[in-house]
Amino acid sequence: MSDVKDTRTIVSEYAVEGFRNGLNCTECVLDALNRAGVLNVSGEAMAMCVGFGGGGGLTGHMCGGLSGAIMANGAVYGRANPWSEPEETRGADVADKYYRRYNRMVHRFIEENGSALCGEISAPFGDFHSRERRKNCLKVIAASAVLAYDFLQMDQEAAFALPYGENLLGYE
Repeated sequence: MSDVKDTRTIVSEYAVEGFRNGLNCTECVLDALNRAGVLNVSGEAMAMCVGFGGGGGLTGHMCGGLSGAIMANGAVYGRANPWSEPEETRGADVADKYYRRYNRMVHRFIEENGSALCGEISAPFGDFHSRERRKNCLKVIAASAVLAYDFLQMDQEAAFALPYGENLLGYE
């Protein structure tokens, strides 16, 4: 039996370690990917994560782990300079191409967790400070880091060809 761990396992373990050591859910995902050598984001990018914890400043909205997964993929596959794209296609390209990766990520997250909302994921455990809720969040954060990693392995052309799940524009 080999002692070599695959990257998915390493990313998952780093995410759990981060949470156990006081990082918020979003920080855990980016930190895990950085430490595993999958990403190389700056301190400024890490600093941007702080407000997403607890579903965005403890509002209970989009899970911070999912936000981190989306941010990580955006760091690699986002539009670093959207103004450099032709004006006539700049807006349409976001929905026609770029959003497909993130739409699929959100739908996969919901399939795995029952919701994308921190408050809904946490609600069954009652007190937000409960040990049970924290244990569940450890699982969700680890899975979010793996989700980010999995989608980072998909090149841009493959992502542009993904079918949409449910979305605001009715795209397929």
